[in-house]
Amino acid sequence: MENERILKQGLILILSLLLISLIVSFYLRLDEPVFLKVYKEMELPINKSSYYVENQLNIKYITNIYDTRLVTHVEFQEVPGLIVSASSRNPMFFSMFNNNQGIPGKNVGRYSIRPIYIWMDAYNVENTGDDIRITKAKVHFDNGDTIEADIGEVIFYAYENRPKHLDFMSGGGSSDGTHNTELEVTEDITLIKVEDSLLSQLDNFVEIKINDTDYVNISGMELKAGERLNIFSKFHILEGIEANMYDYDIHPKLQYEDSEGNVYTYRFRNVDYSRHGFDFMEILRFLKARGEI
Repeated sequence: MENERILKQGLILILSLLLISLIVSFYLRLDEPVFLKVYKEMELPINKSSYYVENQLNIKYITNIYDTRLVTHVEFQEVPGLIVSASSRNPMFFSMFNNNQGIPGKNVGRYSIRPIYIWMDAYNVENTGDDIRITKAKVHFDNGDTIEADIGEVIFYAYENRPKHLDFMSGGGSSDGTHNTELEVTEDITLIKVEDSLLSQLDNFVEIKINDTDYVNISGMELKAGERLNIFSKFHILEGIEANMYDYDIHPKLQYEDSEGNVYTYRFRNVDYSRHGFDFMEILRFLKARGEI
């Protein structure tokens, strides 16, 4: 009798654990992949004289670990004329592969972080001189499924040659998100402002200084020929679980004028932040914040 009682208790415990596992599995299952947003600025080639530029954009999404679908194509319907090719696999063989399935991505708990490698040819896009924005992507999978995804905001801007008044001297960054660019001023200039449409959204996260002065206070700063202009930038630790999971790469515009009052723009880069590692509890908090589970 005692053995039967122990056996029954064991069976009840096993069934209870199985039921809890099924409930948790059902609760954590994603109905659709969840895309990690990107906020990025990229050059748009000027549409003349056979000038050609191909831009690459990488985005990631979270899906169930057992999802075997691969991305075959992506459409950006907000930009007519943009030629796009996309793949779940990086042809340069830098993709991460799961040991068991050979599916590109990285498994974290019961989820998988999947990459999409996107190449864009904007040669046929009409260039009006205005910024062109992409916020949505139509993602096609190899089983015929299609998903309309909110990918954040990707901004194409017209290609701009560097003004002659500033010569690049050096640049470098570190693992803590800081970056320095040093330029030599070749003619007397007066700084006007730093502006950027994405910078205004990320002001709480980004620190930018021009010659040790906060970028919002540089108006009227005069620099003589031969002096140095140092641009310091840093992405601070982001607040909020959602913002912390996204990728950022902005190219702010430094506006200045020469001694004759002509206004010029210099775009500087390396103001960026990218997530490379994820843990399971972090993903759970993110999915809950997004309302996906």
